[in-house]
Amino acid sequence: MADHTSEGLVYNIEEDHEELQFIHEVFAGVLGGIIEQVQEVYVRSEIARGLTLVATPCWDHLEARQAIEDEHNYWFNNY
Repeated sequence: MADHTSEGLVYNIEEDHEELQFIHEVFAGVLGGIIEQVQEVYVRSEIARGLTLVATPCWDHLEARQAIEDEHNYWFNNY
């Protein structure tokens, strides 16, 4: 049987409020964990992007040197 007295209703409200507060704390913890992971993914992607931008000219240079060397070897070995 439900308690419909003022004291009973106040008690029910306080219990519901405590439960809601607990749910909010759990939700905040989960959301905080998601935000941390998203930040880590973002930082890693920025690091990878930066390294790619720095490394690309070097690879282009090495590829060009290799092409020159290949052409030199072709002419030296065939003629």
